[in-house]
Amino acid sequence: MSGGRHEQDKPKYEGRARARARALIYVLFPFQADLYAGALFIKLSVGLEGLSGLYISILLILALAAFFTIFGGLSAVIWTDFTQAILMIGGAFVLMGAGRTTT
Repeated sequence: MSGGRHEQDKPKYEGRARARARALIYVLFPFQADLYAGALFIKLSVGLEGLSGLYISILLILALAAFFTIFGGLSAVIWTDFTQAILMIGGAFVLMGAGRTTT
């Protein structure tokens, strides 16, 4: 025995709270990474400097996404996802062809 509390003495909600926290982390971390990558790209493309430039880029991405979703609706979001999927699949085939010719 470890000398700690017994399993039956633990509150019921402790497991649920951990599961909720874990789910929240799994949802938020990829979103943060995508937002940072997009903001970094905009920051470097536009030529903004420093940490304030990164924050301006993040706000620009969020404003653009909100505007696009509010005024374009779900249909616009679906068409954008479709277009991005086609571009990614096409890029994958281009990379496969380029990799095949160099080896």
